[in-house]
Amino acid sequence: MDTHTPEHNERLLRLREVMERCGLSRSSIYRQIAKGALPAPVHVGGVSVWPNSDFESWIGELKAARKAE
Repeated sequence: MDTHTPEHNERLLRLREVMERCGLSRSSIYRQIAKGALPAPVHVGGVSVWPNSDFESWIGELKAARKAE
């Protein structure tokens, strides 16, 4: 499956990759989405995916919050 959008050539992350990259379980990811702490996925052809830029922004916010403590 091609995981790049043709308009922006942005990589799209599937749930398994999000889980691997952040170390959270599926239920933890969806719990974070429900709390508004993690960006919600977009749906492409019936598949939930996260634009890499959304995921990277979320990681950046976590790092910034950690530095602010």
